[in-house]
Amino acid sequence: MPGSRKNEFLRVERNLFEYANESGISGDGMVREDARKICFCSSLDIPSLNLAYLKAQPDKKDMESIELFFREHGNPYTIWMPENGNAAPSSELVELGLNHAMSLPAMIADLDEMRLDSQTPSGCRLLSVNRGSDIGAFARAAFNGYELPFDVREKFTEFILNLDPSRHPCNEIVVAMRGEEPVASGLMFRGKEDVGLYWISVVPHQRNRGMGSWLAQELLRLGKEEGYHHAVLQSSPDAASVYRRLGFREVGNFQVYSY
Repeated sequence: MPGSRKNEFLRVERNLFEYANESGISGDGMVREDARKICFCSSLDIPSLNLAYLKAQPDKKDMESIELFFREHGNPYTIWMPENGNAAPSSELVELGLNHAMSLPAMIADLDEMRLDSQTPSGCRLLSVNRGSDIGAFARAAFNGYELPFDVREKFTEFILNLDPSRHPCNEIVVAMRGEEPVASGLMFRGKEDVGLYWISVVPHQRNRGMGSWLAQELLRLGKEEGYHHAVLQSSPDAASVYRRLGFREVGNFQVYSY
């Protein structure tokens, strides 16, 4: 793997770690990090929102400590490994009974080279969330955009309240509104080196209308105005083509395993 591509992958990785530790998304005791891994627990019974990120090939001690951490919180979890970077996809995880669930593209873009010229979709406006009391619309858009199970809705909203920008100014939160309905969500995290895009989602009945692309570009434009030169993200497989059209390129993958 070329050195520059590896360094770019590590930038995506660093932003993810900064986000987990500094955005407010995690409460006390919900993040545990050491030299070999970082565990993040959302307190929700949704495996994709609880993860153990392995920085190196796991050994038995690593797996035992991960299992203990999530058992303490009582939540199911997934395991992430970098395909390019410090470790490779692990057959050991499969041997331990985990299934390879998906590959998430790690992506980076040069903000100075991007054309951020999207048009506001008809009938839409962008709502900037400045305090915790405004996060309800963002939580509704994200909940519906990610198509989460109804029985976690109340806990999910409480979880999202941790992102309150008035307490965590590293977060820029926006909601796309069509009339009075929140139809898309997005968060820009101001990292030490780059901005990261998180929680980009569009409710099912508003997809394929350019909504997600417009919202992402609005956040990227802000990051550029604030003096950042690069943006990073972890994309879902389905959304990667949208980000490529915006100017992002893949620099590796996060391999996701689940029980």
